[in-house]
This record gives sequence, structure tokens and C-alpha cells, in this order.
Amino acid sequence: MSLIFGIYSQQSGEVGPVLNRMFGAMRHIPHEKYQVLAREKAGFGHLLTYNTPEALFEKQPVYDTEEQVLITSEARLDNRGQVAGGCGVRLYPEVPDGELIRQAWRKWGKGCVHHLQGDWSFAVYDEREQELFLARDPHGYTAVYYYQDGETLVFASSPKAILAVESFRKRVNMRHFLGGLLIWPEKDTNTEIYEDLYNVPPGHTLSFKGGKVELSRYWFPENTPLRKYKDPRDYAEELREIFAEAVRVRLRSYRPVASMLSGGLDSGSVSAIAAHLLKQEEKVLSTFSHVPHFREEVLRESGGRRLADETPHILSVTRHAGNIEPVLLDSARISPVEGIIEAVEKTGTCFHGAGNAFWLMDLPGEVAQRGYGALLSGEMGNATISYPGVSYLLPWYHRAAASSVKGWLKHLAKPLVLQYFPGYFRRRKNGLLDYIRSSFVQAHFREEAEAAIRKEETGFSRYYPDAAAGMLHLLDVGHNPRCRLGQLIGDEFGVEFRDPTGDINVITYCLSVSNDAFFGDSLRGKQVLKNMMQGYLPDDVLYSTRKGLQASDLKYRLIKDAGGVEELLNRVCSDPQAAEVLDTGRLRGAWTAIRQEQPGPVIREQTFVKTLMYGYFLTRLK
Repeated sequence: MSLIFGIYSQQSGEVGPVLNRMFGAMRHIPHEKYQVLAREKAGFGHLLTYNTPEALFEKQPVYDTEEQVLITSEARLDNRGQVAGGCGVRLYPEVPDGELIRQAWRKWGKGCVHHLQGDWSFAVYDEREQELFLARDPHGYTAVYYYQDGETLVFASSPKAILAVESFRKRVNMRHFLGGLLIWPEKDTNTEIYEDLYNVPPGHTLSFKGGKVELSRYWFPENTPLRKYKDPRDYAEELREIFAEAVRVRLRSYRPVASMLSGGLDSGSVSAIAAHLLKQEEKVLSTFSHVPHFREEVLRESGGRRLADETPHILSVTRHAGNIEPVLLDSARISPVEGIIEAVEKTGTCFHGAGNAFWLMDLPGEVAQRGYGALLSGEMGNATISYPGVSYLLPWYHRAAASSVKGWLKHLAKPLVLQYFPGYFRRRKNGLLDYIRSSFVQAHFREEAEAAIRKEETGFSRYYPDAAAGMLHLLDVGHNPRCRLGQLIGDEFGVEFRDPTGDINVITYCLSVSNDAFFGDSLRGKQVLKNMMQGYLPDDVLYSTRKGLQASDLKYRLIKDAGGVEELLNRVCSDPQAAEVLDTGRLRGAWTAIRQEQPGPVIREQTFVKTLMYGYFLTRLK
């Protein structure tokens, strides 16, 4: 995806130097061309990437003399024909998506956000109104960060461009920092790890006028009406068509498209449909999968409870679907420590899945090296196509509820407890509190987080009045940091992440499905996907009851790189700022237990590596 950046300031004459500094911070990111365009009070920049065939004809930023607006965008529009038809524009192959967005602005103004589908963001400076307008797609792999300094606002697709602005001070937003470490729900969902750095949330627009920022939400999927079919298979047939179209439009690319493939249902569904569609074009799909390096060790340790090595399922999908060339990566070349350091340096931030950082850096790097320009994923699938449903909302007479007496009683009691006695339930069993207590932050931070969780009566378990509420919670509508992270990683490697399971039409349809349809003969759910992918996925994958375990050999990778771990651990523990936040004694104790292979929960290694990532981030702030 291309990148955009810019500035609007009431103080004329400051535009050019700021644009140069911002570009300097992003020039290392792979791109084909670079262009800036400045007016008296505003200036925009654009780093062009050939993500689609039409992108070769892109020329941005553009000043529309008739409308007196400066505009720039980065986009992959999936409904080009609809946008062109609505604007009265003849759609030639040479018409790029940026030009369609400009025409959409001319036709609908700010309301154009309701007519654009795909992954996109854009900026418009209206000289007549003296207003800067920013907009983001509802749920795509895009990001727009911004920083306000009085009557000046700067924005960019990459936070590194904002950090390069001379007036910006790098100060840690401690509430955001601890929120990430402790999975502590945030009150302000558009904050970032630095103070004064914000993001335009997905499904929102931003207006900056008269020195005031105004965010406005335009996407409200919670208002999706429910549809009710007598035959649950009708949902699967309709969703298959919508999902296949979501995959098809994401195959439009200047460079070849690959797909991520684990042993699960979501990436398997994406890859199987993509392989089927590409076969019609006489093209073969390449899939990239992370597999354990210490295979024997994790299989012995897992005891069959979790799918510690998903290789058999991966190969089963590729054989069944056909037209797939699988690439299995054990990421032996990069250690967990090297992974978190590279991830922080590339993205400029920290994230929850730090234990996966080594393969999150290795896999897109391998994809880029082999010449692929886009990478399909199924990251949003657990909230859409493979959503399991809410078992306790089933009527007593449903065959799934009656499949076992124990399950029937549980599904009757759970909603009552969650709805009417949430505090009691969460005091007795609250996974979030357990996570906070086992963390490696200073005791007073743990206590503060525990008190807040108890007061707000929040936790991992919650009551959903309907299936859509559960989906919306998992999708994290209006926030969705996973897509921002995917955008950051993809940009750094020059690979565009694309997720058909997060397509707006797929999301909308799944939200309309009746809860009953997610269940067949058991309370396991996911029946819509099982019906939809029957024949496309092998039965051993489609009906598997075991969950996959990412980075299952993390402990053995850490032990192998003991020297690197101890070097980073010493750096973190000896840093004054890190020591103020982290309980270095507990952190060292955890490493001793890991190194000696003492028994412990699976989450221990993940939390240890995550804390090292956050600690390393603090050591960089000099």
C-alpha cells in the first residue's frame, strides 16, 4: 500500500521543511515514486507503491483547481465499477484508485466514505473552508496517525513520520503502555504508545478546523438487521458467494499474491478459495506457513492436547485444495530476541503477540524476497466466517443444546450468572485478573490494574445479548489495532496484507446470521463455516476439535539463544526507566525457570518475551 503524509498550519511558510523531515523518516520504506505538493498553509506527500495494475498511472497529491482542494490517498478500492458509475466516470484500466477517490469527493464530499469499499485512507485540504479532512476505511489494513501542535496538525500513514517532526517530544503514554502489557481495556481507543500521538480510528473521519480536532464515526455495523432462514444451509450458500468475491477482489495485484496458511479454518478457507479462483486463470497459489523448529520436543510436551505442530493440517489443506505450492518456514535463522528487536525497530511500537515476533518478521521478509506484493490472511475470521456462536443463547429445544445434559445445564446457567452476577463470577474465575497477577510489572501497577478491573467488573468472560454482540467485541470495531500492526509490518517489507475475512460485506453478512445457525448437532458451533466450506477443506481440518498453538516451540528457541536472552534481559533490568515499571526480580526468576525447563503454563514464555519487548522499547528512549 502507498503511504500518505502531510501538514496543515495556520502559520504559512512552515510547510516545506516539515514535509522534508517527514519524508526523511519514511524514505527507507519500499516505494516506487515520491511526490509532494504544497500550498500556502498545507502540504501533502505521497509514497507510491504499485499495489494494483492501475497504480502505475497514479499521480498524487493532486490540487483540484475547480474545487480548490488538495487531496491525496492510498487505496485498493474493491468496488471500482460502483464508484465510477456513481460519479459518472468512464472506467478505463488507466484510471487509478486515487483518481476515483478524487471523483468521489467531487460527487459526494465527506459523504464519499459511504461509497468506498476496500482498504483505503485519504486526506483533503479545503482552501475555501480552511479545513483538513482525514478519513479511514471501516476495517482494513490501513492507518493514519496524527499530532496536533496548537493550530498545526500533521498526519501520516507511518508514526515514524510524526516522530520526526521537530516539535514532537517522545514521551511514553504510560496508560497505553501498561494497557498493552496487562491487556487492560483502554478508555481512549485512539491513543498510541507516545503521548500526543493519536490515530484516526477505523470507520471514522477527522476534521481539523480553527485549531480544533473533531472525530466522527460513520460506520455502525451494530445496526445490521437480523435475517432468519428456516434452513441454516441457506446462510452458508449466500456467505460462500460473498466470501469468494471478497477473496477475488483481493487477488487484483501488480505483483503476484501469496497467502498465509496455518492449520486452522480461517486461513485454510482463504487459501482454498484463492487457489480455486487462481486455477481458472492458470495461476498457482503459493502459501507461507510458520512451523516449529523443535518439532519433536513440542509434540512430546503437548501430549496431544493442543495442535503444537500444524504441519499435517497445512499439508492436508494443500493436497485437498490442489493448485497450491506450500512453503513451510521454521524461522530457524532468527531468534525470539532478534525478532522482538527487529519488530520494535521496524514498527516503532510494541504488541501483545511478541512471542510471535520472530516469525512475524521472517515470513513477510521471505514473501517479499520471493517477489510477492500481497499476502492474504484470515486474521478476522474468528469474528466472522468461523464465529462459533453463543451457546447459552440457544433455546432449550435446539438439538445442540440437547446433545448433552451437562452442556444443556451449563448453557442455561452461564447467561444468568454473566448477566446478573458478573462481579461474583469474575471474582471466582477471572482470567484477566490471573493474567495481571502473573505479569512482570511493579506491584503497585498490578494492584492498580486489579482494582480497576474489579471496579469496572470487566474480564475475558462477558454476557452477550445476541451473537452479533460477540462478533463486534472480537472485531474490536472502531479500534482494531491488529490491522494497524499488519499495515506497519507490511509497509516495512513492501508487502500488502489483505484479509477477505475482514471484508465489509463479509462482516455485514455474518452479523445478520441468526445465532441458531452457528450450531449443528453439538455446542462446538462454527456450523455456518462447516457448511460453507464442505468440499473445499478436508474433513480432518474442517471438523478438528483441537486448537493450534502459535510459536509452540518458543521455550526451546529461548533456551537455544540463552546468551542473547540474557544480554537483552540485563539491558532491560539495568535501565532506570524500565526498572521503574517492570519487576525485574520476577522477570529474572521467570527466565531461570524457563532456562531450567521447570514446568509452567504455556503463557509464561509468551508473557516473558512480551515484557522483554516492552522493556526494550523503554531502553531506546534516550
